[in-house]
Amino acid sequence: MAKQLSSNPNTALIEGARSLGLSNMPIDTTAAQKAIGQSFERVQKYAIQKSEERVKRIKDIQTNVSRYRDKFPVETNLKVPSNYQDTNDQWLRTQRSMYLDLADKAANTPQGSDERYEYERGMEKIKAAIKNNSAQWDAYIEAKKEDSEDFIGQDFSKANDPNDLAYIGSLQIDKARIALPDSNGNLQFYREESGEIQLWNKRPDLNVISSIARKALGAEAERIIRKGQKLDDVNSAEVKDALLQIIDENPNALYSLASDNLFGGYSEQVGANEPIPGGWEMSQEPGGQEKLKALVVEKYMGHFKTIADKAYEAKQRRNAEITNPGGESSFGTSSTFQRIASIENMLGMEENAQYNGVNLNIDGETREYDITIKGGEILLNDKKVKAEKAVRRYNSYDDLRAAAKTTHDFN
Repeated sequence: MAKQLSSNPNTALIEGARSLGLSNMPIDTTAAQKAIGQSFERVQKYAIQKSEERVKRIKDIQTNVSRYRDKFPVETNLKVPSNYQDTNDQWLRTQRSMYLDLADKAANTPQGSDERYEYERGMEKIKAAIKNNSAQWDAYIEAKKEDSEDFIGQDFSKANDPNDLAYIGSLQIDKARIALPDSNGNLQFYREESGEIQLWNKRPDLNVISSIARKALGAEAERIIRKGQKLDDVNSAEVKDALLQIIDENPNALYSLASDNLFGGYSEQVGANEPIPGGWEMSQEPGGQEKLKALVVEKYMGHFKTIADKAYEAKQRRNAEITNPGGESSFGTSSTFQRIASIENMLGMEENAQYNGVNLNIDGETREYDITIKGGEILLNDKKVKAEKAVRRYNSYDDLRAAAKTTHDFN
């Protein structure tokens, strides 16, 4: 558990947090105070410092594991890695000795007696333990292969306890200190930081970056952009419900939302280090998860509000261009730009949306195009030329307008 520090209320928390880069969005101070319940001094001197130390240590562990694997490939052909064979063989010899002792006693005990039944039951237990030990080594090798993808691919979330990561990392390269298996044959290893013995099949689950949360955030942002409305009470409630659903339905989402940059291109900066620096440390204290949940919702609601405001302003500009075709735009008077604005207003970037038979001047000559939104791109297909080379691709409507502008022919 994280060290307890001062928890006196401090109404200057949010202002100070902004100066530290904790937030780049306006946040209601009262709600944040209630959610955090921590002092500015705590956030400044403890949580942020610890989060920076944690992120650095996570990166160092992943780098060291990958470097070791490059230099000394981990054994995959042996059932029991060589570093662990002596200890496991010692346990197996003990089990064999115990089994032979029980078998000898059973052979010299009357058939059907309680004593013989107990001896035979002990023998069966030893056989089951040895069988379980063998199965666990099979699982150990498979788990090592799975974890290696995360270590090498750097897919671990910043929302990890470095001690857990160090433990899994030592298993990844067969460098953990093994203890004798327990009486049931379960593998056991020492935790480096505490010296405590931990069952291998009870090892901690490591958080990975939540692709589910990232996808859900992107979908929600796209929905807001398509609507082109500011967040009123009703819209805000819809967005908040969507955020809570992301968190509640995905166990890893809360930590990943607080620690990883999941927002893609929808925000200029979610956080230089973590979206909510020190959030993970705060979550380790009593009631911390609920406080972190409140912070996450408040943080991302701020980002969604900004997205909604920008989408609303963009829609108003498009509407003005459509309804005032004789006006001057930033590109000049242009029916091409009016049509682009109309298409943007109707389609947005909705996947597989289509707009057929529109005349646009992209390269100095007005042609008729079929327009499709696919894979995050705007595809213009020249109706007269049915070939792949006839398809023009643009990442955004701004790129499309820029391509039209270069022709200097506003028709």
